[in-house]
Amino acid sequence: MLDERNNKNTYAFLLGTAIGAAVGAITALLFAPKSGKELRHDIAEKSSEIYGKAADYCVTTGEKVGTAVKNTYNQGMDKAQQYVNSTKEQATNLMNKAGEAYNSVKNQATIVKDAAKEGYNTFKNEVKNAQDA
Repeated sequence: MLDERNNKNTYAFLLGTAIGAAVGAITALLFAPKSGKELRHDIAEKSSEIYGKAADYCVTTGEKVGTAVKNTYNQGMDKAQQYVNSTKEQATNLMNKAGEAYNSVKNQATIVKDAAKEGYNTFKNEVKNAQDA
């Protein structure tokens, strides 16, 4: 039992040492000083990568915005055309009603004129007959 516990402790110690060594090695590589040329290369590479991602994002966003603007424009044009068509239809209906009203008034005026003329002729004939009698 004591040997088993010692084996576990030894295993844990060796595992901890291996993990610590790996973390230390990675940290050393990440923080190791680089020459100016290497540092400039790394910065240029990272900048190029970031620029590429930003450019892709801008293109994608531009396409989305362009599509949204086009859709909005088309919807606006459709709505405007609907208003134009509706206005034309209402104007046509109004003109038709105005024409009907004009014709009705014209017919009524003709009837009144004819009735007045007939009444005048009747009155004239009665006056003439009264003079002749």
